[in-house]
Amino acid sequence: MYWADILVLLPFTLLVYTEILRDSDAKRREIRTALDVAQFAIMFWGTFTEWLFLPVLLVLFCKRIVYKQNGNNPRTVLFATIRFWLPAALALGLYSFQLYHMDAFTKLSGAYYEWGSLKRAEGLSGFLRDVFFGNLMLAGGPLAPLTLWATPAIPLVGGIFCWRRRRSVARHDRARVKKVAQIVTVTVLLALPCLLHTAVVPQHTWTHDYASMKFFLVISLASFIFLPILAMVCLQQGATPLPSTRIGRVSWLLVAVAVVYTAVLDMLFPWNIVLFPREPDQDVVAQFIAEEARYEDIIFSNNVVTSPSFIRNARRSPIWHRHQFRIYPIDWFTRKRIYPALSCEDILWRLDGLSTDYNVAIFARRAEDIESSIELRALAELSKAVVRRQDMALYRIEKEDFLAYCTNGASHSSITQARVITPRDVGEETPLSRHTGASRLP
Repeated sequence: MYWADILVLLPFTLLVYTEILRDSDAKRREIRTALDVAQFAIMFWGTFTEWLFLPVLLVLFCKRIVYKQNGNNPRTVLFATIRFWLPAALALGLYSFQLYHMDAFTKLSGAYYEWGSLKRAEGLSGFLRDVFFGNLMLAGGPLAPLTLWATPAIPLVGGIFCWRRRRSVARHDRARVKKVAQIVTVTVLLALPCLLHTAVVPQHTWTHDYASMKFFLVISLASFIFLPILAMVCLQQGATPLPSTRIGRVSWLLVAVAVVYTAVLDMLFPWNIVLFPREPDQDVVAQFIAEEARYEDIIFSNNVVTSPSFIRNARRSPIWHRHQFRIYPIDWFTRKRIYPALSCEDILWRLDGLSTDYNVAIFARRAEDIESSIELRALAELSKAVVRRQDMALYRIEKEDFLAYCTNGASHSSITQARVITPRDVGEETPLSRHTGASRLP
């Protein structure tokens, strides 16, 4: 399943690539015209795909203003500005026409108020921690946040190099400064739009882990391409260019490092792979949940979840027992989600603030799975309706029975602790509290 946040990366990449060609190799008028036509189509495509493309266009337009690529004559600048924003205006006009005929402008504004808010006790620091370190760790493993430092390192190192060489009259120094400026410009073109988009809709980026994938493009390029090239240019001695054989060796070395890094990551942290391998019994579980679960059932399991983000957003640390959960991305088919739970305390955290009627449903992929948790096994014994198929089971506990057990049951001490240390006390909002007006979604 691919969302617009992911689909927009292709036109984003193509636009930056054509801009690099336009700046470097477009000497002939025919080539420049072909690139302008290609960029017109890409701008329309990207704007019609996702809102991220508007910050992309804004940063690209500012880049052309800074480098005076729109000309110096006011009439020329005006014509270039109109031509630049025309594809985006056409895409937004077509989208507005659709919204008007569907009477959906109110829905769009409501979506912005929801995804543009940032209602968290931790504030900006907690938001950045969850978006960058939490989501990157989820997708690429605990080592992935280390690659974050490559992106700010490029403007920093490049700026220092250009500042030290600013008065040099040597021809080779001017050429090196130009190369460094190009690398810094491309890095900013890739990074700044993502930061602007995140600043406008922070709640969207925080809630959906896949929304952070817009940063993967600049992070990967900065770590394995731009930073090594920048280092070679800065370390070049004299006017003699680096030999092609040395550049080729460095390139193959970087490829080898990337392959080894991926292999080690896969061996040490196999649960962090984004493209999860298909479980052999995935279709069987999906069919069982789709046919047997009711609308009012909120399903929990101690070894199966339908999204890796549920584990990151769980009550404990970002790597909370992740190794014991199997990922079944089946909620698109079942319309039901399976949340992680190892105790009644975990279930209470997830249900905190939910005022509607519901049933707590415990899903066991195998009969013996429920035996690994004493509290979940005790809850299963309260079930008045058990659905079994093959070796799967779904234990349905009514709301009143569940709350009564949590209040007076054998786990009273742990439940009391969970009531005292609530998500709101530690600055978190529970995913299911959206029914009470909170902005956090599951």
